[in-house]
Amino acid sequence: MCPASSPSPDPDRALYDARIQRFRTAVHEAGHAMAAMLARVAVESMRINTPENPYHDEDSGEYEFTGGHTRLAFSLDGGLTMADFLYVSPLDDYTLDVGPAVLWRDEVTLNAAGEWAELRWLRQEGLWTRAVDVDVSLDARNDHDKIIATLADLDPPLRFVTVRSDGPGVLDLPTVHTWVAQRLSPHWDRLLELAGALDRAGTLNAARIAAASGVRNPYLDYEANRRAARRTGAPYSLSAAVADAAGRPKSPRPDAAGRLHPAAPDPRAALTRRAPGRAG
Repeated sequence: MCPASSPSPDPDRALYDARIQRFRTAVHEAGHAMAAMLARVAVESMRINTPENPYHDEDSGEYEFTGGHTRLAFSLDGGLTMADFLYVSPLDDYTLDVGPAVLWRDEVTLNAAGEWAELRWLRQEGLWTRAVDVDVSLDARNDHDKIIATLADLDPPLRFVTVRSDGPGVLDLPTVHTWVAQRLSPHWDRLLELAGALDRAGTLNAARIAAASGVRNPYLDYEANRRAARRTGAPYSLSAAVADAAGRPKSPRPDAAGRLHPAAPDPRAALTRRAPGRAG
């Protein structure tokens, strides 16, 4: 039973009720994870942060005691970073992995999916109010920052706004939420199943994510083939796992200098982006 099913006279109870807040977080993270897997992005793990079990950001050294965290295998920090996705897989430290192309629209959709899922669930349960809407928007600021960074890398760049706009060079949040709805609405019931599993367990690994969602998680293909590759001494990339999951040809491998073979199509051609700058 959803925690929102308990009646309360306070229309803004979703702001402070601990059970509702926890399920809100679970739905939010399930939105990110479902959108990722449907875009053939591998999801390594999901978690709900608590004072007893906080998330530790190894880069900053900080701890997160609230909210949630969905770790994508293509990213060093759990959010989809296209520079990392295109040029290096953090799980494949012995080889360069260019990966299959992910369109910038998929990246934007993925980052907005948590906010969209949370708002849809709140409305479905009769918990949405203007105050709760503002709270969801504030919680999604980090997701919005990732969208802004993605759009800034386009050529020409786009400007992100949170209100409806038909202006030139602008992408608005309502339009992005329409993209998310098109992607996730057919899978809404499974998304809630995934959220329920996360709510009950607090943390989910890749296998449990796949089982709860009913969506193929490329991370499992990667893990299985990496174990087999290590037995034979041949490296197996995450891009190959994603290609296996999608049932299509694998991405070309770069040479020692990081260049793709001239005869092979460059998977980065699908992206209209400026090349990301990388230290070193």
